[in-house]
Order: sequence, then C-alpha cells, then structure tokens
Amino acid sequence: MFKRIKWWIEDVYYNTINGVRSIIKYTPTVFRMRDYDRDFTVLIFKKSLEQLCNRIEFKGSEVEDERMKKVKDMRRVIELMDNFLVDNYLERSGYDDNFQITFEKYSDSDKLYQLKDTCTKEQKKRNDNSIKLAHKLENNEWNEIWDTIKKGKESNIGLQGWWD
Repeated sequence: MFKRIKWWIEDVYYNTINGVRSIIKYTPTVFRMRDYDRDFTVLIFKKSLEQLCNRIEFKGSEVEDERMKKVKDMRRVIELMDNFLVDNYLERSGYDDNFQITFEKYSDSDKLYQLKDTCTKEQKKRNDNSIKLAHKLENNEWNEIWDTIKKGKESNIGLQGWWD
C-alpha cells in the first residue's frame, strides 16, 4: 500500500513538473490560438515537432544513420510548415508587385470609386502565371507535408516511427 501511495505522489509530482515546463514552452504559441484558424493547428504541431526533433537529434539513443534520416524528414516538414505559416508562395513564384494601386472617382458620383493600377499587360500576364504557380506550389508542399508524416521520405518511416 505504501508503494502505491509513493508511486502516486511521484507520478503527480513529475506530471506537475512536466506540465509547468510545457506551459512555459508553449505559452507564446497558445496565445496565438484562434479556434477559427487553421494556422494555429499547424503552428502547435510544428512547435511540438521541433521539440521532438531536437530531442531525437541531440539526445537520441538510436543508431546515427537511422536517427538522422528521421531528423531530416522532421526538418523538412518543419520547413514546409514554416512556408505555409508565412504564406510566401507568391514571392517564391516570381510575383511582380512593382505597381501602384489607386482608387479614383467613378464618373461624377461622390460615392463610387474604381480601382486603377499601373500594371502593364506583360506584368499582368506574368502575375497570372505566378498566381497559378503559387497555388500549385502550395498544394504540392501541403501534400508533401502529409506524405512525409504518413510514410517518411528519407527514413521510410512516418510519424508513428519518429519516436526515440
């Protein structure tokens, strides 16, 4: 009976210590939570994956080659999640935002305005292609995130095998 009580006290103690550590680690992330926002789900997953990746890379007890393959997969997923959170697909696709946008009065009305820009026809055509490329890039990277999580890339082991 004494052993059970001792075990229960130790369990509560260590769970409390780990809980406080987790609160400290995840507080900046949790403060960005919005229940209507998909970015938070990716952000919390990314933060958790960073913690796991660092632990496996620097404190892992596996064979070096296998461990580093897992780390490489995790780093790639983290990089792709960063791209998703920053939403840098247009910039990476060559979108040219070197033009001005203004609102000018529409005919003689004081309440109606129309959008005018200084974008050339060539620039519009390139930007249309850049937008299509950005959507394709975003979809490809999104799929790569989940494919790597499911079955790995370098390690041929997905998330289920990413534990040390």
